[in-house]
Amino acid sequence: MHYPSDGNTYAIETQFFYGPSLLINPVTQESSTSVSFYVPKGVWYDFATQKPVSGAGSTITYSDVGTSDIPILVAGGSIIAARVESAMTTRELRDKDFELLVAPDAQGNARGTLYLDDGESLVQRGTSEIVFSWDGKKITMEGTFGFPTILGVKSMTVMGDSPRKYELSEGLDGAWEHDVGS
Repeated sequence: MHYPSDGNTYAIETQFFYGPSLLINPVTQESSTSVSFYVPKGVWYDFATQKPVSGAGSTITYSDVGTSDIPILVAGGSIIAARVESAMTTRELRDKDFELLVAPDAQGNARGTLYLDDGESLVQRGTSEIVFSWDGKKITMEGTFGFPTILGVKSMTVMGDSPRKYELSEGLDGAWEHDVGS
């Protein structure tokens, strides 16, 4: 679906995308501690290490994969809004702030969205759809802000050879930008 012109992807049955950005590569052999998977052409990052993955357009192997680990790759050009902390219930999780995981493309840019609503109602009183953009030095946020919230973006990590984490203090309350320098 994401790579219709790449014939190498047609017969793959053991890996899948979660949304447009996360390539999930589970261990599928019982008692195995390694997994081989195809990496389509493009820029990719390992979700756990936040570092680039080589082998685009070929099959690579991860060895010593723990029984509770699932190798995940992040497509370059993506911004993922993730929760800063976990929670025991879905209701409790809705009150946790966000962190942005920025996976720059070959030009150093990235983009991603975050949709917010109350998570319970079939008919929403208000929703927010926020678009985050990264130009290599500055993160910007714009969109529609119809869902009132006290949630914030507390940090941002830019993936790369030397991943960099930035602490942020702004909330999700309208047009916003944050220059992190070079």
